[in-house]
Amino acid sequence: MVDDRSENQHPTLLNTWLDSILSHDTFTQLCVDVYFSDTYSYADLLILTGRLLPLFTEAMTAAMDPVEQQTHKANEQLCKIALESTITALPMRLPSNMITIHGLFLAVSPCCRQRSSLYR
Repeated sequence: MVDDRSENQHPTLLNTWLDSILSHDTFTQLCVDVYFSDTYSYADLLILTGRLLPLFTEAMTAAMDPVEQQTHKANEQLCKIALESTITALPMRLPSNMITIHGLFLAVSPCCRQRSSLYR
């Protein structure tokens, strides 16, 4: 049996736009900065978890092995928890820059995706 899911997958407009803002190298460096240092901003954490969440969701959907699916689902849940925790811990005044806007956009996009699926 041939798995044709990879042939039918196209990058979404959201992912294309996000990739144009945050290159692969910058994203990789952000991962290192957040997970291996104590000096990162709320926006950094929002960007990281907001970008990892759809990656784990996509990997979970594409995985054929049930164990691999469970691993990706667990990672997806950790990202959701981290995203929610970061949102609730946000200070009232945030820096007004593109990094903060990018982080806030990524923080609300899972909510928008979930809400839009309710109306289909």
